[in-house]
Amino acid sequence: MSKFAKIRLILLGVLLAFLSIFQMGYSNAFPNTAISGFRDFLNESFSPPNTLSENEYNWIWSAILNVYFIGFAAGSLLTVPIADKIGRKSCLLLGNSLNLLSAFVSVASFHFSLPLLFFAYRFLFAVSAAISMNSLILLLQESSPPSIRGVMSFNAEMSFVVMNLAGGIAGMKSFWGQNLFALLTFPCLIIFCSIIVVLFYHESPKFLLLCKNNVEASRKSLKFYQRLENESLDYAISKIEEENKVKKNSEVKKNSLKELLTNWEYLKGFILGVMTLHVTLSLWPMLYYSTEFLTRANISNETAELMSNVMLFVSSFSTLLGMFIVESLPRRFLLLSTAVVNVSSVLIFSLFAHFQYLWDPLKYGCIIALIVWGLSYSIALGPIAWFLTAELVPLDVRAAAVSLSLCINQLTALVFCFVTLPLYSAFGMKSTFY
Repeated sequence: MSKFAKIRLILLGVLLAFLSIFQMGYSNAFPNTAISGFRDFLNESFSPPNTLSENEYNWIWSAILNVYFIGFAAGSLLTVPIADKIGRKSCLLLGNSLNLLSAFVSVASFHFSLPLLFFAYRFLFAVSAAISMNSLILLLQESSPPSIRGVMSFNAEMSFVVMNLAGGIAGMKSFWGQNLFALLTFPCLIIFCSIIVVLFYHESPKFLLLCKNNVEASRKSLKFYQRLENESLDYAISKIEEENKVKKNSEVKKNSLKELLTNWEYLKGFILGVMTLHVTLSLWPMLYYSTEFLTRANISNETAELMSNVMLFVSSFSTLLGMFIVESLPRRFLLLSTAVVNVSSVLIFSLFAHFQYLWDPLKYGCIIALIVWGLSYSIALGPIAWFLTAELVPLDVRAAAVSLSLCINQLTALVFCFVTLPLYSAFGMKSTFY
């Protein structure tokens, strides 16, 4: 595969990932910086207006935010049969179409002042985000050669953190933080473009060969993605079959989930992937509540919004840097080193926030810890955790492994993140993170 073809494939992956992951990143970030606008929305939507207590607001807002995890878990489970039945591209198209529907629901919920409909939007958006994310990872993994597979897999995480930054900026008071209609309407245009763009992509060559036994379609897909011809094309086809130890006629096991859970070699890779994902659980409290945490550490709301966006900017830059180092350093070294730094930064953040009342300058330590957390998460820990499961299991159980691992992770995140804000309000930072 030529250097030009590799660059072209990476750019194809970047375009597809940025458009398909836009809603997932953007809509999970703007509640952080637009928190005052949504507080007003909730207060004014209930009857009589402006009667919500602080405790009621904390639990209602936590429920609205964290229903996302239930939806994402459900969407992850749905991805398994859908992706194996209709293919990775068609599954991605379905996820993006549901993303568009969820965006329309969010606009309607604000227009008619219906918090319950906004709650439903968060659930539907999470289901569609899971289908899009899982199918995107599978499509990128299965359409790229081993030499750039790690870089291609980084596209999903890169898109997520960049769209987090876009959502964080859009939610600031100086942007659309007080104009929720514009904030919620903007994604409709981007998501519509994502649906159109997916139509021009080919199905995964591995899926076509191994699951559909369609050699001709697989060759066309390889030509599209990797620009291969003649002997190189024949060699790529043979490598796909060899890599996955495909039986004659590319027969695929009927029950991939059962095979995953009963085959010890497959199960070991799956367990490792699940445990790695759990190291990243601090993502969601930081993504949802960093502005709130900084504000309660005696930092002004404007500075807290700005620092949350600085963290997202550092995360975006770190993910870009990670794309260049992921293939040059061992995965194990990158994963363990960034995990240690990431967990340590959360501990330092919580300690400084807890003891800030004793010495006010400790609040600046919270800002530094937040930025270090974003850097360590995005440069390797987050991206590797998201695609590691797909690299540890063969294709016949890959969709099941990726989807089930994300489902388990999201259910754990639901419990962890749902109680974060109420516990913080009741007992302070210490009880939330310890």
